[in-house]
Amino acid sequence: MTPQSRSQVDQVLLSNPHWTPTKIATSLGLSRHAVRGYLVAKAEKLKDPVKFSSPRTFLGGKSWPDMGAAVQSRQEITDEISRDTRMLSGKSTANTLEEFLMINQVDLSIWEVDRHVIRRYETAMREPATTVGGAGNNAMIVKGEEGSEHTLWTRGSKDPIIVKLSSITVWLKRRAPLVSALESLIADLRDAAPLFQPIKPRVTKKDQRRMLEICVMDPHIGMLCQRPEGDEDWDMDKAANTIRAAMDDLIERARHYGPFEQVVMPFGNDFIHCDGVFHTTTAGTGQPEAISWLRTYRYACDLAIEMVQRALEVADKVFIYQIPGNHSRQSDFTMSIMLAAYFHHDPRVTVDCSSSPYKFHRYGVNLIGYEHGHSVKPIRLAALMAQMCPRDWSETFYREFHVGDQHRKGSSKPSMLEEQGVSVEYIPGVVPGNEWHKLKSFNHQKRGAMSFIWNHDTGPEARMQYNIIPSNYLT
Repeated sequence: MTPQSRSQVDQVLLSNPHWTPTKIATSLGLSRHAVRGYLVAKAEKLKDPVKFSSPRTFLGGKSWPDMGAAVQSRQEITDEISRDTRMLSGKSTANTLEEFLMINQVDLSIWEVDRHVIRRYETAMREPATTVGGAGNNAMIVKGEEGSEHTLWTRGSKDPIIVKLSSITVWLKRRAPLVSALESLIADLRDAAPLFQPIKPRVTKKDQRRMLEICVMDPHIGMLCQRPEGDEDWDMDKAANTIRAAMDDLIERARHYGPFEQVVMPFGNDFIHCDGVFHTTTAGTGQPEAISWLRTYRYACDLAIEMVQRALEVADKVFIYQIPGNHSRQSDFTMSIMLAAYFHHDPRVTVDCSSSPYKFHRYGVNLIGYEHGHSVKPIRLAALMAQMCPRDWSETFYREFHVGDQHRKGSSKPSMLEEQGVSVEYIPGVVPGNEWHKLKSFNHQKRGAMSFIWNHDTGPEARMQYNIIPSNYLT
């Protein structure tokens, strides 16, 4: 904190001694963590050993600088730390678990509470004595026998002060490093989320209300393969450039149908090739051709943000739906939370990062469902949509499911089907066949990405496909 900020905190605290650090920080527009740290340091500088969670009144109407020593004398805390566990136990003036952890300076980015027990009781004490006449040279001196002198002390009241104490025991466990790093990243993104100015909505003709859907499925960012064991050379840069080219092509060809009210994009669908530092899928299947997961995750986060920003150039409202795949279910889920945090202040972006394995989007007479394609048989998707969205089902006429996973258009016979009024279409993937695909002769699927034009009142109007031609067909 700057000297000016510390001076402002002192002035607010002087006139409002009962305010909490959060309230002080809000009134001044400062970080609550910075204000709390300054107040704790101030207490230590005043030789007040109390590590308080808020500068509220403690005992008998006295504020914390006056009664700090008395409070600390009532705290007898034992702190037992092992490699992955920790136990704090003892008497405290804290009334809640949060205050107790803050008083004892427990770093919640390292530790998390496993369980706790709080027992509350009251005790009595006398008000601290003060010198008569004031401190220093003004204190009243009384002469005794044989020329002895002593300072005269007094108390304002002889009535006992009732102090509320708690006996608290907290068991903590050390957070996993990756979990702590991810939570720290999400918190930093939320704090640093850019502020967006309100944008005047575009005026569209009522008979031209349209939505653009962009489907880029199965990019498998982080997969590394080369020819001849794979169909094509593939790395993170090639994956990113392929996605950019697909989005640019689909958006450019869709401009003829614009302007658009909305852009809808399913996100996930095996956006990353593996799901952890051990180079395995979510289920534990080894992926020997995977690049470092830590590097891949940061790279993929930047690319995901870029994709949303590209979609914002097309419409005033963008909907992102997180769809868990079978290769990177956990990574794609946390990345969707990152997108929600990054665009937290942008009212144009809506990110559905709920834990449901399938999502639905309603636009006028249209209802679109998303599922990765590896869990539910296509013949059951119509009933699933009707059960999950009964009202939207009754109010729409055109209903479709768009799924991925197979890296091709279809996984059975027929490759596209319509069951009980619901069309099911498999979207081709952008990733080339790697060594495993080639070994199983699964490597001849046609790669690409797709987009769909939806009319709010008359249903689907157009569909476009971006095709990725293998290099050996071009030579």
